[in-house]
Amino acid sequence: MPESGIAEFKEKVFQAGDVSVHYAEGPPNGPPLVLLHGLARDWKSFSVLLPELSCRFHVFALDLRGHGKSRRVARGYRIPDYALDISPFLKQAAPGAAIFGHSLGAEVGMCVAASKDSRVSALI
Repeated sequence: MPESGIAEFKEKVFQAGDVSVHYAEGPPNGPPLVLLHGLARDWKSFSVLLPELSCRFHVFALDLRGHGKSRRVARGYRIPDYALDISPFLKQAAPGAAIFGHSLGAEVGMCVAASKDSRVSALI
C-alpha cells in the first residue's frame, strides 16, 4: 500500500480485558467496517483493499490477540477467546459494524455475530 494510503490510518490500542488489541482506524467516510485477518497475519494484510474501502466506510483493521502488535497471552487462542476481544471493541468503538473476516477472522466474525447481544449489521 502506498505511504499516502497508510498515512490516513491511525494506529491505536483497545483494552479488551487482559488483552491489548492493536488496530488501525481509517477516516469516518461511512458506516463502520471491521476487518479481521487470517492466521499468522495482521491488519496490514488488508493493505491492498484499504484505499478503496476507506472511501466508503469507516474502517477498523484489527490485529487479533497474539498477532501483529496485539498482546500475546500464554493461553486462550480458541475462536471464542478471540471473540471475547472483538465483542467489546464493537460495542465501544464500532457499534453496528459490518465484519469482513478472512480465514481465522471469518470464524471469529461468525462467533461474534452469533452471540445473543450482537449488533453486527453484516458478516462478510
